[in-house]
Amino acid sequence: MPSLNEVQKQTIAQRLRDGVSIRTIATELHISKNTVLLAKKKLMNMEFVNEPADMWNNVIFSDEKTFKSYSNGRRRVYRPPGTRYDERYCNKYKQSGRFFVNVWGWVSSRGRGICAIVEERLNANVYRRLLEELMLPSVIPVFGERNFIFQQDNCPVHNARLVSRYLEAQGVNVLPWPSRSPDLNVIENVRGEMQKYIYQNDFRPRNPLELQEKIVEAWETVTPGYMRQLVASMPRRLQNVIDANAMTKY
Repeated sequence: MPSLNEVQKQTIAQRLRDGVSIRTIATELHISKNTVLLAKKKLMNMEFVNEPADMWNNVIFSDEKTFKSYSNGRRRVYRPPGTRYDERYCNKYKQSGRFFVNVWGWVSSRGRGICAIVEERLNANVYRRLLEELMLPSVIPVFGERNFIFQQDNCPVHNARLVSRYLEAQGVNVLPWPSRSPDLNVIENVRGEMQKYIYQNDFRPRNPLELQEKIVEAWETVTPGYMRQLVASMPRRLQNVIDANAMTKY
């Protein structure tokens, strides 16, 4: 992040508290919107750092994920010089017949929660129904009626008025979340481990059902001990973001 002097930092903090938009602040200070956004993220992280470490044990970390019928990750290939396009050293992929499976889930320090297949296109109405029919019924038996804090990112679907009003009406404590902060959400680590499990040994599902079954299989490998370890890393993640002014190794 470009260096900001103390006056600029204090001005950004005050203008954000006043509800001024990021675009307006950037225009007033003659800096980029991204600089203001990163400054806002750092301010929120500094607030989180001051929270008791055990607060994170009550947080429900949630997100969506799309699993594809093929892995598009990089693979290391050792080949003789001049054989780049030799078919012996190339992976073959079908250009047609590809498909994907969308899931939504939550995790916490108490272990994995649920991982649900989302067959509809995710919009505010679908997400609100998902919270009502899946999130609350699965969280309350674990944490009780009001003893949890719900984390979600700032995508437009999550911030839709319909969704915000529903969560408020249900008395759900929603955790304010910095924008562009996937490195802070421990469920991203879970998704990464699931991805590696699913596509190991060059797994290529023949249909969506096979992929769904593999997703469930991968989800069931997530252990309570692994989740406790991830959630316990939250204070370190926050401090790393503050120190780095950027994305972290997480």
